[in-house]
Amino acid sequence: KAQVGALGLAQHANQLHLWGLRSLTPSAAAAISHHRGDLFLEGLTRIPGRVAVHLARHSGKVHLHGISHLKEAAARALGLRTGFLCLKGLKSLSPTEAELLSAHRGPLYLDKGELTDAVVRTLGQHHGSLSLSPPWGITDHHLASPIQHGGPPSLGGLKNVSQRTAAMLASQQAPGGI
Repeated sequence: KAQVGALGLAQHANQLHLWGLRSLTPSAAAAISHHRGDLFLEGLTRIPGRVAVHLARHSGKVHLHGISHLKEAAARALGLRTGFLCLKGLKSLSPTEAELLSAHRGPLYLDKGELTDAVVRTLGQHHGSLSLSPPWGITDHHLASPIQHGGPPSLGGLKNVSQRTAAMLASQQAPGGI
């Protein structure tokens, strides 16, 4: 029954907002992944790896604002995704999860997380625009990777900018600015 409903929703061509949805089965995720518009699954608080595999195949933007933690299987699946991915509710990432997620191609938004210096440096391997909030007091050494990665960075919450960091930001060549 849930899969039939999901298939019906997948036929909708505009943005699909399912804010109240708290969980998603792999079969429902497979059906919803065929949706032709952007997905807003902000009510999901966890994403099992098998669900992430299906959502990673979705061709539109994917918003998963309610996810606060990722397991390695989900990070691996989402890392294989190409396209816009927003995980702005993510509170933390391990270095392994960051490495898996950094394989993602396209805009990646992780604005609210409390990320360690090492995780920020690892996320700098990402290709595409990258939005994250580096930890307070992060060193220039750890900021170099996300600033100089293969897309424009957005570094919300950066409180102090050293001369070296300012020079790195000023030399950023990505279209669309910083």
